[in-house]
Amino acid sequence: TDGGCPVLLTEPQSTNLITDSNDFSSAGDFSLVRVSSSANEIVSPDGSINASLLTEDTANSTHYIVENITVVSEESYTFSVFVKPNGRQWMNIAFESNGYYFDLINKVVGSSFGAPLDYSITDFANGFIRVSVTATVAVGDTSGRVELSLANADGGNSYQGDGASGMYIYGAQLEQLSYSTSLIPTYGTVRTRLQDTV
Repeated sequence: TDGGCPVLLTEPQSTNLITDSNDFSSAGDFSLVRVSSSANEIVSPDGSINASLLTEDTANSTHYIVENITVVSEESYTFSVFVKPNGRQWMNIAFESNGYYFDLINKVVGSSFGAPLDYSITDFANGFIRVSVTATVAVGDTSGRVELSLANADGGNSYQGDGASGMYIYGAQLEQLSYSTSLIPTYGTVRTRLQDTV
């Protein structure tokens, strides 16, 4: 404690609204648009070989995965995911058309779009970072949209794909909170972690 007073890190109750947090195939929560997905490619932050690889096709267009989900009007949500570059330095996260670009090599945020509330970048082992975007559902909306796009530059998510580049991805999470909590793995249904008590 370096002479100071020790503290405990506690977390609130939270639910991961992504029903299969580590399935990025077309059989999972996400729809794949001009990308392919292969599972169990490299070691993820949990120490297992269970991180997926997203690879762009050769179209001159956008390359992304997307999920539509039921949400509560005017509430704040935070989407987070672990990512690592594999030929693409940039990617973006959009929730309700609000989001940020992230530099996966230098591990910094780029430009924003829409009206996002906040973002975070946390460094993990084996070259992974956890990135998150917080945004608010529009008035009257009950259907939210989460989108992760590969990019060839800050602000450039429409480009000529090379059929080989992409990024590794692991642990998708969407929470009805204004910040992300530790990963709540899901396996086919939403899952709630109870509040820590001391």
